[in-house]
Amino acid sequence: MKTLRTIPFVVLMMMVVSLGWGQTTVFSDDFSTTTSETLVKYGPIGTSPWSVNGINDWCARRNAAAGLSTLDLSNSAVWNTAGAAGGGWVLAAVPLSGFKSPYNVKLSSNPGVITWTFNMRTHRSTAGNGFGSSTGGTAITEWYANALVLAATDNTEATGDGYAVVEHRPIEGTDSQLPSTNNIALIKYTGGIRGTRTTLIGFGPALASTRNFSSNKVTYNPKTNEWQLFSRDDLGYAAAVDPESGTLTQIGTAVIDNTHTSKVMTYLFAYAQGSYTSGRYYQFANIKVTVSAATGITNSSEIPRELKLDQNYPNPFNPSTNIKFSVPASGRYSLRVLNLLGQEVAEVFNKELFAGTHTVGFDASALPSGIYIYTLTGQNAQLSKAMMLIK
Repeated sequence: MKTLRTIPFVVLMMMVVSLGWGQTTVFSDDFSTTTSETLVKYGPIGTSPWSVNGINDWCARRNAAAGLSTLDLSNSAVWNTAGAAGGGWVLAAVPLSGFKSPYNVKLSSNPGVITWTFNMRTHRSTAGNGFGSSTGGTAITEWYANALVLAATDNTEATGDGYAVVEHRPIEGTDSQLPSTNNIALIKYTGGIRGTRTTLIGFGPALASTRNFSSNKVTYNPKTNEWQLFSRDDLGYAAAVDPESGTLTQIGTAVIDNTHTSKVMTYLFAYAQGSYTSGRYYQFANIKVTVSAATGITNSSEIPRELKLDQNYPNPFNPSTNIKFSVPASGRYSLRVLNLLGQEVAEVFNKELFAGTHTVGFDASALPSGIYIYTLTGQNAQLSKAMMLIK
């Protein structure tokens, strides 16, 4: 039992049990099955749902070697050897139509927050360059980059609209607005990923080594059209670290965008392009998509002006009650329960929340009768109220 702080006895308190956040995994692939060292230039990758599209000798495969299971993109039909002159591109796509319910191919029509988590890396000894401006063909001299396209209306590089996380570096001296080393960013694009691109969030800190894996997470709230990006340098390339473990740092701040969210999306795909003729490859791992809506919680899309904690209803109660609270900005919030000695008896949640008003159902079946304090903390503020459980 943990003591947060001593609370004056005159302050009455309450009890809280656990907030059940319903989260459904609609797609998950750790690339540990249907693997082969054979590189595929065009068409399906074995019996998996992934298929390949590209130019020149650029290829893809699902591979499990030395304990590392990855989706690999290569600039050559022979692994880690020189590719064709003039460069090229390749993408490996999976259709969104195969995602499980309740995923909706229109992002804005999903019932709750969509979360994408994944690892990505490039294999090179020096930092590569970013996406070229060419919209097709092989005219991509001096440009180099990779991306996971979260949702797109087409599975080609020169058509369609979508959202993507990119690992990106410009040519030195050609664009002073972009970073000079590998960085992670969330973008939207129109007319293909090599078309018109707009940075929504980024760029994050440069990777310590250009070959490192990064763990990445993107969230989209269809009620508020709010996007967030989180990333972590995993400080190595021999193995990918589970992106759902540990802490990922938020890059920038949340951004509102609904440019493509009402369009019918058809594919998620990994993408790479480059002009280098020496052996280069790109790896993706642990791709997972979830749709969440809190069990027993309803959300309002109206953004409140301040942190607010309402009185639970009914009160007194046995054993269930409801609590309503409002958060004015997206960020990390916690809800804790203390007894009258100021001892924490339960941590209901401690996680990232989107701005809005929430109503939460609580079940106090496991707690004895008494008065408890429930405390909402976030945005450098703390609010508490008392609740009485009578059995």
